[in-house]
Amino acid sequence: MKLFILCLTLVAAMSFAEDYVTLGAVPSQGGTPHAGSDAIVFSQTYVYANITNGIRLTGDESYWADDFVLSANADIQNIRFWIVYNGSPAPSSYDMALTQDSGDSDPSTATAVWNESAMTTTMVDTGDEQWGLAVWEVTCSVSAPFPSLVSGQRYWLECYQKPQSTTSDYILMQDPVFGSAFYLSTDAIAWTRIDGYGQPLSDVFFELYDTPVALQRNTWANIKSVF
Repeated sequence: MKLFILCLTLVAAMSFAEDYVTLGAVPSQGGTPHAGSDAIVFSQTYVYANITNGIRLTGDESYWADDFVLSANADIQNIRFWIVYNGSPAPSSYDMALTQDSGDSDPSTATAVWNESAMTTTMVDTGDEQWGLAVWEVTCSVSAPFPSLVSGQRYWLECYQKPQSTTSDYILMQDPVFGSAFYLSTDAIAWTRIDGYGQPLSDVFFELYDTPVALQRNTWANIKSVF
């Protein structure tokens, strides 16, 4: 019986290993976020020293979702997040969605609010590196009409990491966790929280804007950290 249980454990571990790939754990060190603009309506912003790992699901389909609550009503016009990627060419577009939480803090039961495919994307090199890869700031511009969101309601930001034969992009994981930890999915229908993949509870870095934003980096020297 003990041998049978051990075998089951090993099979489960191997299954997890086939489901996702990470770049390697990095100790969270705390730090100061970069300076945003007045256009930010939600900020879970990039802090280099808070990076704990980079992750994506393996195979053709890889989605991530993270929750947020606005303090004031807003029309979302830009979405910004941070990645690393290997190979070439650079990721050129993303499919994004916003869904409204049902009250159970689970994107699997959320209601669709807005989605857009192949969004116009601008990537800026932050000047930071991790795992020997550059950290990129990705800004996706939302096409009008813009999604109108209300304050006090929990929403989910969902992103589809498009498969490419020669490039893999990884969403950056961070500690601390704001609200709920983020989720991964292969179909954006059934979601699994990050700890379901054997990883620590984590969040991603992202910002939401209600007006167009300047597509250039801030002073990254203020947020870099030396190991």
